[in-house]
Amino acid sequence: NKAVLFLQLIFAVSSLPLLYTPYYLSSAKMTEIGVEFSYGFMYVVFGIYCVFNALGGLYYLLRKYFRSVGEPRTQLEYAFFGTFLTAASSISFNLILPYLHNAKLIDLGAISPLFMTVFFAYAITKHELMDIRVVIGRGVAYGAAVFSVLGLCLGAIYLNTTLFSNSVVLQFATFSVFALGAIA
Repeated sequence: NKAVLFLQLIFAVSSLPLLYTPYYLSSAKMTEIGVEFSYGFMYVVFGIYCVFNALGGLYYLLRKYFRSVGEPRTQLEYAFFGTFLTAASSISFNLILPYLHNAKLIDLGAISPLFMTVFFAYAITKHELMDIRVVIGRGVAYGAAVFSVLGLCLGAIYLNTTLFSNSVVLQFATFSVFALGAIA
């Protein structure tokens, strides 16, 4: 739904300025057992936002799972379990445990996307979740296009600095020709 995506975007953009304020992290002090953090109200709001997004994604995958049959159902099963394990471990290690003053396991939250990566890789290779040849072909085509445009821009810069260092008009003309060539 576009309205939900728009609201998520509004929330994310509007909360960014508050990220490095006491509204998110009030204080941090060193104790005998390690660093103790005091969180502001935005930490709870951010946690609710993350849980909402995770549950929304899992709901979407489950809805598609129950509507599908055969091989797509198996593909969605792996996608769901990978996403579920990633969401559960991320929320546990990065949100819940630090809020309960147990930040010892927060490093495990950084590796939680590994679950989704492994499950998706398995679904792609064993159950043909997507046609990997198309993905690789498009990636190579996009990469070739980016490097071609980059090469043309670097060529224009080189010619401008070596050949036409005194004439602004010739520099602009050369750069325009290369830019038009890149667009075409």
